[in-house]
Amino acid sequence: MAMPPALPRTNSAKSSDKKLDVDVTFIPKSLTAKCRHLVERYHAVNGYANLPNILWQPGPRDLIETYYLFDRTFKRACTVRSTRRANEGFVEMATTILSLEVLASDFTDWSKKHPAAKQGAHMILRDYTLFSPTCLMERYVFSRSFLTTASINALASSDRD
Repeated sequence: MAMPPALPRTNSAKSSDKKLDVDVTFIPKSLTAKCRHLVERYHAVNGYANLPNILWQPGPRDLIETYYLFDRTFKRACTVRSTRRANEGFVEMATTILSLEVLASDFTDWSKKHPAAKQGAHMILRDYTLFSPTCLMERYVFSRSFLTTASINALASSDRD
């Protein structure tokens, strides 16, 4: 039986910033791989230039500003000179946040198979997605220009997950 993730705690190294430490290792690797595929496929079609703007929308921005892990990754991606490395950082963040949204919303039964992961996703998202609890899902899964049965099936959990 999987242990539920630890509650976020204040990061002692950055206590003046009041950023919270968060552990996202509870997210199933198979879900992360599926979400990464969706994010990369979306941006292969639409370009990566708007990815920082997508992450700076009210819901994801609140997570980025609250949690040290997201804040550090976003700042590194914004300041790195290599476009490829910057895009990798932004894709990593979008993938993680999308995975949390899928777990918290019980999309395609992921949280039924991973109840501890759902609890962890709820703990992370509950206070910081006041505008839309599924902001990135609306972009990557339910986007009118990108909505297909294949995009929904791409996130479907299988018996192996």
